[in-house]
Amino acid sequence: MMNWKTPMTLSSTPSTQTYLKTQRPLILNTIVRADAQNAGVGTHQKKWVSDLGDLLFSFAFASQAFNAGTIMVAVSLALLDALDEPLAIKPPNDLIKDGHKCGGILIEQLLIEDEMICLVGIGVNFVEKKVVPASHLQPASFEHILERFQSAFSNYLQTDIQTLISRYNQHILWDQLRISYHGHVITTKPLEPDFYCETSLGRLPWAHLNFEII
Repeated sequence: MMNWKTPMTLSSTPSTQTYLKTQRPLILNTIVRADAQNAGVGTHQKKWVSDLGDLLFSFAFASQAFNAGTIMVAVSLALLDALDEPLAIKPPNDLIKDGHKCGGILIEQLLIEDEMICLVGIGVNFVEKKVVPASHLQPASFEHILERFQSAFSNYLQTDIQTLISRYNQHILWDQLRISYHGHVITTKPLEPDFYCETSLGRLPWAHLNFEII
């Protein structure tokens, strides 16, 4: 169980992920949320564009007991639980609403001060994608969402991998995705607990597949 500390809120920062990376001593088990950020980082170092009112936060924790796949699944499920909205997962790290991407998760594992640290960054476009009703966009709503996220993430990290993967698969809208492997469109069965899956090209690691919204 993670020993969460009191969250921090920054009025503005280039990126909550970058902020955590540069702090010494390390800030662990603490959600750092920003009202605004102007240099958010997405997957493959792509810029993450956000508006005032979006949900933007990062946190870091000692991760030697968990692999990156388990962390990604746990974060995805915890975020769905916290938002409590009809959202789906586009593997491995996006949320979709009505067929469009509305949120992303960035996970980095770094060796810092001789300790393996996982940095998790989350961005959800509340405003443009209308993930939640406008009436819900009050300062207190972020507090409640983060509290639910902390509780759910802690629980998922303690959940057996079979249950975790089964629940993750249930949130994927397979008919809205095109899946490919090295440029070849394939069909695939759901993710298995070892992070492989059966595909039309044989058994392949989940991380090597590309998922696109159609």
